[in-house]
Amino acid sequence: MSAIESKKLKRLLRVVRYVVVSGLIMVALPAIALAAPPSPLNPASPAGRSIANLHNIILWIAVVVFVIVAGLLIYSLVRFRRRSPDEPEPDQSFDGNTTLETIWTIIPVIILVALLALTLQTFQDTDPNRPTDLTIRVIGKQWLWEVQYPDHGISLIGEMWLPVNTDVRVEITSDDVIHSFWVPKLGGKVDAVPGYLNVTWFNADRAGTLRGQCAEYCGMGHSKMPIEVKVVDQQSFDLWLADKSQK
Repeated sequence: MSAIESKKLKRLLRVVRYVVVSGLIMVALPAIALAAPPSPLNPASPAGRSIANLHNIILWIAVVVFVIVAGLLIYSLVRFRRRSPDEPEPDQSFDGNTTLETIWTIIPVIILVALLALTLQTFQDTDPNRPTDLTIRVIGKQWLWEVQYPDHGISLIGEMWLPVNTDVRVEITSDDVIHSFWVPKLGGKVDAVPGYLNVTWFNADRAGTLRGQCAEYCGMGHSKMPIEVKVVDQQSFDLWLADKSQK
């Protein structure tokens, strides 16, 4: 192998390594970040599960498209490279292929239409305009969450109590700047905007303590705005509600 061919081979191997490493990073980094608790990929509610499913479908479609495109790129680099300086320049002229052009037009359209349908279904699954059994109001402040149960005269700081398997309406606003209320296992982020009421809903399907955090930078104390959601059985929730209502 000549020095020029060796140099070209090394260059090609660098390209291959770059493509492979880029693909691994594209898949691994989001997976590592989202797998750490509290993870939206381990949902504890129907709404959170719908969002996680949509994310996974989009991720794997992106991975398949990346592998196909990168594979064709690598194939072209190998198949059509000049193997020696004496080899003539490859023929740059080519004719269109109607069949291929039709295929690579139809396939993306099908993917986009399918993703649109799945996205609309996710919107429906997370739609807060549904009958609920309990209403909670969450107020963002610098730098804490105030959680109110308006029908029971209860106010908490930094924690929320929910009965398991119960549809809960959550009304979210702010007293000062924009915050963002997010409990990853229960659903998507909802902005807390001064003077405006945003609404979401929860239905925690397992008992336990779920953790969330303000997801919008809101000042120096932003990192000090966690929220703990304690999900208990209905009997325990009723006892807690009765005890708090008497105080």
